[in-house]
Amino acid sequence: MKAPEIKLNVLMTDDDNSGWNAVKKVFGEDLRHFLCHWHVHENWKKKIRQLIKDEKLQAEIYAYLCACLQAPSEMLFSRNVEELVKKIFFLHYFHNYYLCRKEIWAKCFRTGEFGNVHTKICLLKVFTIN
Repeated sequence: MKAPEIKLNVLMTDDDNSGWNAVKKVFGEDLRHFLCHWHVHENWKKKIRQLIKDEKLQAEIYAYLCACLQAPSEMLFSRNVEELVKKIFFLHYFHNYYLCRKEIWAKCFRTGEFGNVHTKICLLKVFTIN
């Protein structure tokens, strides 16, 4: 069922695709789709709480997301996204490269005579023993 006599320019949704698809069928493809900021915030907060247990990190990630959402220009939006992505890429790198090998770099796992030192100290100890 089409409604050509009614011109709709913008539709704001809570990101429910079924509603968006139904409106497109009735009013046509020539309309803009905006997401409700309140729903975006709620979805972000829920997912952040599910995925990140550290409250300080939750707040930091949420602040970056809010800065993206509220950016008054595309340039500031891009800068905010870039900072957020750097943080995410570092966390991904840390998780994939270091966290799986924590026993060989974290002090709490390194025990024994040389467990609590770095290479400069180790080399000095080795060369001064002789």
